[in-house]
Amino acid sequence: MNSYSLLELQQFVKRIIALNFDQAVWLKAEIGQASQSRGHFYLNLVQKDEFSDQIIAETRAQIWKSTAAEIQKELGPQLPLADLIQTGNDIEIQVQANYHERYGFSLQILQVNAAFNLGQLAKQRTDTINQLVEEKLIDQNKQLPLPKVIQHIAVLSAEQAAGYADFKAQLKNNLHQYEFQLDFYPIAVQGKQVSGDVLERLQQIQNMLIRPDLIIILRGGGSKLDLMAFDAFDICKAVAQCPIPVLSAIGHETDESVLDLVANQHTKTPTAAADFLVERALIFESECLAVMQEIQRKIDAAIQVKTLTQNSLFEQIKYKAIQSIQTRNQALITLKHQIESAFQSQITQRRIALQKLHIQLQLQDPEQSLNKGYAFLTKEHGQFIRSVQQTSTGDTIHIHLKDGQIHSTVTKIKKS
Repeated sequence: MNSYSLLELQQFVKRIIALNFDQAVWLKAEIGQASQSRGHFYLNLVQKDEFSDQIIAETRAQIWKSTAAEIQKELGPQLPLADLIQTGNDIEIQVQANYHERYGFSLQILQVNAAFNLGQLAKQRTDTINQLVEEKLIDQNKQLPLPKVIQHIAVLSAEQAAGYADFKAQLKNNLHQYEFQLDFYPIAVQGKQVSGDVLERLQQIQNMLIRPDLIIILRGGGSKLDLMAFDAFDICKAVAQCPIPVLSAIGHETDESVLDLVANQHTKTPTAAADFLVERALIFESECLAVMQEIQRKIDAAIQVKTLTQNSLFEQIKYKAIQSIQTRNQALITLKHQIESAFQSQITQRRIALQKLHIQLQLQDPEQSLNKGYAFLTKEHGQFIRSVQQTSTGDTIHIHLKDGQIHSTVTKIKKS
């Protein structure tokens, strides 16, 4: 019975592989694990069962530093090789099969088919959009009204992300000194962990007693492959159905993720998201100032109208007062004239009456009678004697004549 040494067996396997795979072949696989050291890439490639998702094949692979530089040159600066070599990505690569007596079987990666990855991205994006449209979710979050002033904001991002730092700095240093309340929720911003993190954070925020005004999902810039996680249907559906408006600020100037399409608002960069919030607050303040100015204008106009009305009323009162005074003055003048006329009439009448009385007195003046030869009699004490009954025999009477008096004693009385 023949037996082989371990080395002999390993060399035999090595020759078989070298003879059967003397040229590089193209291979499709999923990256189970990936790491990078000193410019070299170390991968663990796997193949999973289509139905059970169990690993049915697995091997090591590597890209040496010099090869990685050549691959990166072909990919161009817009598509970093490190973004392609991420755990969970499916890749199409050209490999050279190797077998080492000590380290076993491995694959040396010579080329990477970027078109395969980009094609996967395009297909995933198209499938996601079609499913969102079919379920009528594409515009659902857009229909939520944004508050006039957005102050309480939930931010989903990686804590060390440059975009998050730029966003905070832009808000803090705004020229109008507006203040915002930021609640930070850490998430992964690339790779397969993104979906789980985003879904968990969105649910956490929705369960809050006091919900924020807006949710912002942001990250810094990156390559097209960085958008892959934000084209996933589960994330986009969760954002579309979120009862809180969502703003996406993924940080891509030229590309647009499906998340951007379903979000209530989206900006190209985190800095632009901060500017959006500040500008919205500025618009609200301007509207408030415009309303205040309109109110002030109406108040001023009302005061002016009231002032004009009061002035007009004052002039009317003044005119009527002057008119009344003039009327009263005229009435007083008329009354004065009437009083003066009546007084003069009374004086005239009294003068005429006095003249008549004077004439009567003159006519009744005893002296006039005396001048005519008449006389009047008085008793001793000056009482006039008008009847014989006022005298008695023996009384002394005085007979008054024009030029003197005669004192006489009654000796006889004869009544008629």
